[in-house]
Amino acid sequence: MKTKIYLIRNAECLGNINNILGEKNNYDITENGRKQIKAISDYFKNKKISNIYSSLSTMCLETVENISKKLNIKINTVENLREKYFGIYDGMKWEDIIKEAPELRKYRKKKIEILGIKNQESTKQVEDRMSKAIRGIVKKNEGQTVLIVSHGIAIETFLRAVVAVPYSDDKTKYFQKNCAINLLEYDEDIDEFELKEVAKIIY
Repeated sequence: MKTKIYLIRNAECLGNINNILGEKNNYDITENGRKQIKAISDYFKNKKISNIYSSLSTMCLETVENISKKLNIKINTVENLREKYFGIYDGMKWEDIIKEAPELRKYRKKKIEILGIKNQESTKQVEDRMSKAIRGIVKKNEGQTVLIVSHGIAIETFLRAVVAVPYSDDKTKYFQKNCAINLLEYDEDIDEFELKEVAKIIY
């Protein structure tokens, strides 16, 4: 039995355009983000979705709010779908981080794993909790189609684990733009996820 999973990133928010690391806080959706929400709402309005799941952040909840209303499906929140925690620099602007830790400048423009931040969540920890969250969702929706909204790095970490591509192999196709759509199938018989479509942009 196979379960279909649409996994999408939150719409653009002020935290994104202000170059803030992580999503510790709840940020308002931008005007551009509103356009992205409209685009994905139109995309999913005729899809047969059984359930919708979201992290607890307002950015994610607002991203799927219109879809929830159009399909008359409530949004279930899952704490483990949260963004990666970046320790002492979580919630700070990159310009301020670089002032404190110039050695992190090399990570600013690269779509790779950030190393060397005190008290940050490890890649393995993010991978494990995302896998736990999504497997839990799949178990409740066997053979159905679900929509899940989470955050950029959390999603990329999970997808790289699915296809066994580590961050050291900097294949940027796994990078998640705002409202990027990923499609996976979970095969219960062999207990495996298969990535069918990655980081699709429809706006």
